[in-house]
Amino acid sequence: MRFAGALAFLVATAFTVSGAQAGVAAPEPNLARLVPANYRVLRVLHARLSGQTVPEVVVTSVGPLNRYSLHPADVQVLSWDALAYRWNVVFDAQRVRYGPALLIDPRAEVLIGRIAFVHFVPAVRRDLVFAASRYGGSGGLTQLVVVEFRNGEAGIAYLWSGDWGATFRVAGSAAKPALVATAPYRTVVDPRAQPVRSYRFAVGLRGGFLQELRDDRPWVGLLVTGTDQSPATPIGTPQSHLRVVGVVSHSPAAAAFRVGDVIVGVTGPRAARKAGLLGPALIDEIAAQHAGERVGFTVRRGSHYLRLTLKLGSVTDPSATATAPLVDPKIAVV
Repeated sequence: MRFAGALAFLVATAFTVSGAQAGVAAPEPNLARLVPANYRVLRVLHARLSGQTVPEVVVTSVGPLNRYSLHPADVQVLSWDALAYRWNVVFDAQRVRYGPALLIDPRAEVLIGRIAFVHFVPAVRRDLVFAASRYGGSGGLTQLVVVEFRNGEAGIAYLWSGDWGATFRVAGSAAKPALVATAPYRTVVDPRAQPVRSYRFAVGLRGGFLQELRDDRPWVGLLVTGTDQSPATPIGTPQSHLRVVGVVSHSPAAAAFRVGDVIVGVTGPRAARKAGLLGPALIDEIAAQHAGERVGFTVRRGSHYLRLTLKLGSVTDPSATATAPLVDPKIAVV
């Protein structure tokens, strides 16, 4: 009985101390101890991500030159533990793996872009959204990352990876927010280092998951090749037309085009006002249009010339996503 009374006293004392600590305002986190060694803090933001009383602290930092002569960077989220009376790192982009690789490679040059906090799910908590652009041995790319916080743990709710230079903004209403991203866009005939246009896509909640709601890259549903080819330009020389070698089922082109059709011209809201565009330039003309727009094709079918008009689909359409990527350098999918 004496032991039980002493134990009860200790437990009550512990709860009293914990309660007293919980009622004390949280001190500012010691960033020198929490960020990676020798890293310089760039930004410190506060947001209620998990819904607890004390907002989380979001820290971005940059490191010194590594052995590759590149500056790594990091994004961390610190959460206040009232019982232990300390700040804990609940998210560290350099330590999180997404698939086979780290979310942010500490060996690469990394630039942390915009950071936002969005109520994708109507609740007290918010999701962390940030853009990270990196340059390493494999080239440059940008990632758009959405991190959600549930039950004291962080998880990747959405991740997009694409060409260097992608940006985003928060759009939509408070009840249905969305991320509208702008990214470089190139076709198979464009130089790898010179994207000639950009496209937009929107990310939001659908069916309980974050996913792409729309994408304005156009989809016709044709497999084409140049009527005049060379080893240097297998899809067609500037003097060639485009011959249809395949039509994707259930695509916008399925009801209008036939195998063997030769495309000799394209007109649309964004078509260049130039005469005599042939070969690869026609692929660029198609790519310059937006999903949902009506585009006219001048087609030679046998000995006759036809005018075919159709409404462009999106690369997120089922017929587009179900089309297997081609490895034949002589054929392009539009």
